Amino acid sequence: MSITKGYDSYKQLCITCHGADLKGLPTEDGGLIAPSLIGSGRVIGDKGVLSKILLNGLIGQLKGKNMVS
Repeated sequence: MSITKGYDSYKQLCITCHGADLKGLPTEDGGLIAPSLIGSGRVIGDKGVLSKILLNGLIGQLKGKNMVS
């Protein structure tokens, strides 16, 4: 996948929660809708796990918070 196609996919699927700057969009109470992707172990870790998240989303508990996609 080219960088351009990857960015297009990010804009379509991820930007709404993770933000254009990859830092996550803040909520009114000071939290984040989704965690920052900068330095994320999921992003820089196992590419197989990352591929599964990209294809299927991440649903369930993550650090004590419920994730939906």
